[in-house]
Amino acid sequence: KSYLSGLGNNCVVLSPSPSSIFAPGIWQIVESLKARENEVIGCQTGFVVVLGIGPILLAPLRETLGRKPLCLICFTLFTLLQIPTALAKTLLVLITLRTFAWFFGSTYISIHREFDY
Repeated sequence: KSYLSGLGNNCVVLSPSPSSIFAPGIWQIVESLKARENEVIGCQTGFVVVLGIGPILLAPLRETLGRKPLCLICFTLFTLLQIPTALAKTLLVLITLRTFAWFFGSTYISIHREFDY
């Protein structure tokens, strides 16, 4: 029980960290994608906005799918979306993939408290 509780708490603490990890690399992204700084910051802003929207849309699915399957599906999609995000060649692709990735990654924040460990 304590292992699962600790794992769940770590997921809640670590799931918002990709928005902070992104910040120090903004200039590298600007240079590699030949974009403006404001556009890249907009990418990060969209990522954080989805943090609020994702749980609102995904939380009701826990009633039909169940909490554990929902987490497994969403975190699998979140993890798989990291590969094309890392390989993105344009800013539009980067913004789109990060937005979808965070949409699925935000699930755990909305349903973590309700897990029965």
